[in-house]
Amino acid sequence: SYGPTGPTYRWTGPRVVHLTSGERWRTRGARHLGALKRAVARRPTSRRAHHHVVLGLLRLGRFEEGLTAAQRFVALDPDLAVARELLAYAAAINDQPKLAVAALAALVESAPGEARRQQRVAVAYEALGEPVRACAHWRAAAERSAAKRASYEAWRCRAVALGEAIAVRRELDALPRRSGRL
Repeated sequence: SYGPTGPTYRWTGPRVVHLTSGERWRTRGARHLGALKRAVARRPTSRRAHHHVVLGLLRLGRFEEGLTAAQRFVALDPDLAVARELLAYAAAINDQPKLAVAALAALVESAPGEARRQQRVAVAYEALGEPVRACAHWRAAAERSAAKRASYEAWRCRAVALGEAIAVRRELDALPRRSGRL
């Protein structure tokens, strides 16, 4: 059996320790991981079992295997937000930024009205060096959220990345003055 959050390990020793390198990490959690994989083999369509396998693999440092498991999880249910999220994590860990951003973008497409998802994709596109796409997602987040940060980022993005500083300044000057910061 497996817990709701995957394998858990409690460390009771000192907080910071310098350990000599070794290969023990490769076998750590093998018994628990085996149970998770058997659960997937018994119920190959179980979203919960796939979720726990991916989490277990990533937590135990088996990143390539975790990416493969995450891709299988997304193939099982392409519209499931948790599957896309895990794929993005696994791709980022495996130094595949385009796959990570694509997974986040697909996550936004499944629920375009969620401002937090729009913000996450905007940050990802900025990190990837695609300011035009980032600005589009910042604007979408600003339209769907009352949060000042999204509006600020949308204006900043337009002014800096798209070179629309004068138009942004006019819009900001036309806003009613309120107390407090933007």
